[in-house]
Amino acid sequence: MATSLTIARVALGLPRANKDLVAFSKNVLAALTNNAHFPSPDPTLAVFSTDITAFDQTETTSFKDPSETAQRNTTKLKVVQDLHHLADYVQSIAETAGDNSVAVITSSGFNVRKRAVVDKPAFAAKDGPTSGSVRLAAKAVAHVATYYWEYSLDAKTWTRAPDTLKAGVTISGLTPGQLYSFRFRALTRTQAGDFSQIITHSVR
Repeated sequence: MATSLTIARVALGLPRANKDLVAFSKNVLAALTNNAHFPSPDPTLAVFSTDITAFDQTETTSFKDPSETAQRNTTKLKVVQDLHHLADYVQSIAETAGDNSVAVITSSGFNVRKRAVVDKPAFAAKDGPTSGSVRLAAKAVAHVATYYWEYSLDAKTWTRAPDTLKAGVTISGLTPGQLYSFRFRALTRTQAGDFSQIITHSVR
C-alpha cells in the first residue's frame, strides 16, 4: 500500500557576488552548528568553517598577481563544493522527515524550492545487488529509530536480519527461487512499534 509523502527540496541558488557567497556560507554554517537535525554534516563544519575563512580572506586581497587571482578562485571553488555536499546531506535528512521536511531544510540555512508529492510505499521489497539478496525499504517512522527486520519461508517461523538505524536493509544469503515473507518493527525514543504488514518477494 502506498502513502502520499510530501517532500521539500533544497534550493541551491548560490549568490554570484563573492561577498554575498561568503555571507550565505556563514549563515549556513551558523544554522547547522548544534542543529539536532544534522548530527554528522559532510564535510564537517570544522572543514567548512576553515574553507569559508580562507575564501573570505582572499576578498580583502588586492589582486595584482595572476597567482593571487587563481588562489581566490581555488578557495571559492572549495566553498562551493562544500555547499553542494552539504545541500545533498540536508536533502537526505529532509527525505526522512516527511511533512516536516520544509522546516528541516529551513533550519539548515538553505532555501526551499517547490515541494514535490512522492508516492512512497509504506514497506517494499526488491531484488538486491547479488543473487540471493533482497533490499527492503520502509517509510521512516521517526527521525531517530532502530529497525528490526525479520524474514520467513512460511510466515510462521521468523529469522532476524541485522538491525539498522535507517529504514532500509539488504538481506543476503537467501535461497534463489524461494518466496520469502518479510516484516519489521521500529523502536523509537518513546515506544516500540508493532510489527508491520507482511510482504512477500521471490528471491532471484
